[in-house]
Amino acid sequence: MSGAEPGAFDATGYRQRVLATLRKSASLDLSDPFFIVDLPVEVDDEDLIRARITALVGFWNKERSPNYRALAADLARHRADLEAVLLNPARRTAAAAKARQARAAADADRYSSLDSLVARLTERFGGVPRSRLPGLARLAKGRGIDDDAFAAWVAGQRVIDDGADAEPLPPGVREQIRSDLSEFGRLTGDPGRSATLWTFMGLPPDAADADLAARHAELTRQNELRQHDRQMTVVANLLTYARQRLIDGDRDRYAASLVEDAKDLLRDTIAERVIVDGELSAADYEACVAKAMGLGFGLTTAQARGAVRQVATDLGATLAVAPAADYVVCPNCREPQPAGAEGSCRYCGADLFARCPSCGQRVPQAAASCQHCGANLRLLRDCTERLDLARADLAAGRPAAARDRLAGAERAARDAPDLAGRIEAATAEIDRVIAAAQTDWLTAERDLAGHRLFAAMDRLARIARVAADVPGPAGEPADHMLDELAGRKADVQARLAAARRLPEGQREAALTSILAQAADCQEAADLLASLPLPAPARLSAELLPDAVLLRWDPVPVPQAVYKIVRLATPPGGGPPETRALGTTQQPEFEDAGVPGGTVVAHEVIATAGRRTSPPARTVPALLARDIAGLRARVEPGAITLTWSLPIDSRTGRVVVERTAAPDSPVKTLPRRAIAEGSSWTDPNPPPGVEFTYHVFAEYRDPKGNPTRTPGAIVKATAAPPLRPAPPA
Repeated sequence: MSGAEPGAFDATGYRQRVLATLRKSASLDLSDPFFIVDLPVEVDDEDLIRARITALVGFWNKERSPNYRALAADLARHRADLEAVLLNPARRTAAAAKARQARAAADADRYSSLDSLVARLTERFGGVPRSRLPGLARLAKGRGIDDDAFAAWVAGQRVIDDGADAEPLPPGVREQIRSDLSEFGRLTGDPGRSATLWTFMGLPPDAADADLAARHAELTRQNELRQHDRQMTVVANLLTYARQRLIDGDRDRYAASLVEDAKDLLRDTIAERVIVDGELSAADYEACVAKAMGLGFGLTTAQARGAVRQVATDLGATLAVAPAADYVVCPNCREPQPAGAEGSCRYCGADLFARCPSCGQRVPQAAASCQHCGANLRLLRDCTERLDLARADLAAGRPAAARDRLAGAERAARDAPDLAGRIEAATAEIDRVIAAAQTDWLTAERDLAGHRLFAAMDRLARIARVAADVPGPAGEPADHMLDELAGRKADVQARLAAARRLPEGQREAALTSILAQAADCQEAADLLASLPLPAPARLSAELLPDAVLLRWDPVPVPQAVYKIVRLATPPGGGPPETRALGTTQQPEFEDAGVPGGTVVAHEVIATAGRRTSPPARTVPALLARDIAGLRARVEPGAITLTWSLPIDSRTGRVVVERTAAPDSPVKTLPRRAIAEGSSWTDPNPPPGVEFTYHVFAEYRDPKGNPTRTPGAIVKATAAPPLRPAPPA
């Protein structure tokens, strides 16, 4: 409670803080010794306490002021009582706890009257009018609340600018603003928004500077996107006024100007009543107050009454004032009416009250802000309206417009969590639709690049239906693109009708041309599939040493694919064994996998889309593959031959013939053997003799006649066998 430094004694301050307070009491109260010695309750330094009491005793004994001399002498007589408490740790701790409790109770009692007045002011004005702060300060000082404590208390209240003590703007400036507001209301058909610069901005008069600047920037951006017309000019003027008077200027002056505007508009009505009756009757007074409330300037009932009273006084009229009544303005017909228990407008039946989206308390529908929590009702109503319009835009297939409507709405609705959540959900849905449309645009581009005309039109039709204002990669709208593709589709359909009338020989070329433009035209594809596809002509098979080379003339269909099938005749006859070898777009194919001795034929089948030609078949022929890569490996006591030859053992065999050189010292007879697999070993050949080995294949042709290949020859000389080493 003390404002002095703990270690210093200030006589003047002590008189103001302590003696002046003690003097007001009927008797000396020693229950708070810390207050009497002007030290904090938390003090725990006995040397400091002793020094302070000593200084105070000297001050008390010297005090000669008529106001405080007797009180000071009485305090000096209680020196021992103070020391007994403050210099005893246990008693000092107990006294500190008691003092804290008593001071808290006293503070609550001092602030209770202020809190009661604030509650009444908030109920009437939606906050504490700035013009009422001096009166509250005087009341606080009378209850012992100093300036610092009062300033801290005011910081926790909702103070609104009412402009009661401010100088209004010059009449010419006020007239200029009112003229542009009226023009804005005429152009938009929205008189509610054109009432004041605050309603134009969609913010309450107590809006924060940051919110006001953000809203100004948003409206400026929206206006710059408009076409250049009268409304764009008027809005630009109003935005300039809003910056000059609300952002850069004194808001109190504009608030006072609204009261002056109301007085100007009421003056003729009040003058008529005064001229006829010589006074302003109670009924006429209340009617004028109601008219002032209905102007939409955001005046409180008290401000409206003051405006009517000032105009009547200026006209020299006497007032017959009825008991004061608060008014509420209908949000629909804008007619003011007493704020009684009725919940609906007596003129149009609209609801007069609603629940604040932020705190849930009952508030007038037309109120700019909640008098309970201070939430910006006008801004929240604007957010709700923008959400409804955004949902309507989304349902109408305009997600980009819906996203523009909700720009900044979630941040603006931060005081209403439920509304902010609904805006967040709607924004997510809008973003999903826009992302899907952008994906459809990319897919449609790929469809067009692939000549899938009908698929591209289906995707663009979906974009035009659910996201008409989402442009393509080049900025083109979906409906314009659809119009262009519709012309292509009409051309395709006309050519398709003409193709139906063509002879069969000419129809294929016409349908192929149509599919080159619209590859996904199902009708053209069906017609083309119904046309016969000729078999590949002049199919020939050339037997190479190790493969079969097929050649044929291509069918007269672009992009035709040929399927190759091998037909191997089994030994002893029977159905051929078929094997699909693959496909090719070239008019030739080499089958290098036919085993030697196989009687083989081939089929070539052309395919084009769903069309399949009859097979073209070669005459069965024997592939007499020969020995390749013959080698001889001399080993101790043996000569091993190896070669390469894929051979069907059912239809062919490998024969090995051995002869010795005529001049060899050892005479051996020629030898003939049948080999198994790809190798053959000559066991125990006489050493030192050069042998000639002739290896060839024997087959039987389709008529059963034996066929012998030229084969291959290799020479080798046997080495003597290894002798065992003599024993050591």
